[in-house]
Amino acid sequence: MKRLISLVAVLACMAVGYAQSALVATLNHGEAVSVFYGASALAEAYDAATHGDVITLSNGTFNSVNIAKNITVRGAGMDETGPCTRINGNFNLYGVPDSVDATGHLTLEGLYHDGEIYYTTKDSTYTSPIKNAHFVKCRLRYITQNGKGVLRNALFLQCRIKERLYFGSNDCYAHCINSVIYNPHVSSSSKDTQFEFTNCLVVGSPDYWDHSLFTNCILKSTISHYIPSSCMVSNCLGIGYSNSTIDIFQKLYPANKYGTIKEADIATIFKTFIGTYTDTETFELTDEAKAQYLGTDGTEVGIYGGSLPFTTESSLPKIKKFNVASKSTEDGKLKVEIEVSGVE
Repeated sequence: MKRLISLVAVLACMAVGYAQSALVATLNHGEAVSVFYGASALAEAYDAATHGDVITLSNGTFNSVNIAKNITVRGAGMDETGPCTRINGNFNLYGVPDSVDATGHLTLEGLYHDGEIYYTTKDSTYTSPIKNAHFVKCRLRYITQNGKGVLRNALFLQCRIKERLYFGSNDCYAHCINSVIYNPHVSSSSKDTQFEFTNCLVVGSPDYWDHSLFTNCILKSTISHYIPSSCMVSNCLGIGYSNSTIDIFQKLYPANKYGTIKEADIATIFKTFIGTYTDTETFELTDEAKAQYLGTDGTEVGIYGGSLPFTTESSLPKIKKFNVASKSTEDGKLKVEIEVSGVE
């Protein structure tokens, strides 16, 4: 059940002339709220933010900004068929040093990004790993290391990564849950677990999945290779390259695979998915596959199983309507009406 909340605010000393479709970013700092407008609103809100603050974006396209603060950036959604917040342009993520008095962790939620995100070192001060970053309900294209950057203990929850999630350092680690991940790539010199996947669809070259853990996943190989023996796999469905009968689990030691299933024909598993990523693809299983291929908890393998089945719908409040009066009152104030929706 949805509830609508209408807020009427009177803001002083503001410029006039914003249309109903204006791009809006609100910055929450404790009980204080600041509002910014236009394509640069995200960057302006970021400049004013401190660690622990929350920036909420309306639907529309905002210019990107490099992030070196433990803040939360929430958009209207990653699904272009509904309210969607797009971030335009590549940007960098930097770790916050332990010596800095910082609260919280970096969270990006409900965003659509088609550029490149680099986790990197900023300067001689900001050389620390990015710790405990959360990526929630985001559609991202490419995440990669730049220089000596480290993404440590990251969480990808109900995300879609279209092209690559690259870990070039042994210090990187991520847990991906109910997500679609194309081409995850770990350092070839890694000796420790770098990726843990739970109820995910993972597509790419298994050669790059060293020391990964897979539970209740669907694994689709894009080449005629096998999952490395260093991996551990539990109740996963494996799909070989093209329509080959290759068993991508055959190199795993018996102790490293539990309940794995080989399936050659992708058409018997998915309703419409044939291996190529599109934003409109739902990655839903056929009714027969839902009943046949079950995870450790008895729900279907893949992104719609488990306790957090994939959905693009956010439970967070969204800016649904934004009206600004055409002119200020005689005392220099401007009437603003904001309609926010939430999901109970």
